[in-house]
Amino acid sequence: MYNVQEIEENINLCGDFNGGFLQDEPMADKTTFKVGGIAKVFVEPYDVISLQKFISISKKMDLPFIVIGGGSNIVVADEGITCPVVSTRGLKKIFVNENNHLVCESGCTME
Repeated sequence: MYNVQEIEENINLCGDFNGGFLQDEPMADKTTFKVGGIAKVFVEPYDVISLQKFISISKKMDLPFIVIGGGSNIVVADEGITCPVVSTRGLKKIFVNENNHLVCESGCTME
């Protein structure tokens, strides 16, 4: 098992983490089926740098995690999820890069 406070402390220490960090978050609120237990830790980075920081912290702590998108087509057990859940729905930037390629981050919707 892991220490939730230690994860939060490491995120705070890394500096410039832009995103949400929630404890005991109901996954029913995060899925289109609206069912399921809680996630002990729910992380939602709002930019790619913050996602990279969380992944780096997880590697340093030898911490497994689950990545979800917008929460469609997943069902969370009533028992919940014990490892951290990382949502990419906050990654919503769309831009044209230096190679003139259109880049859509993983949280973009088709709307």
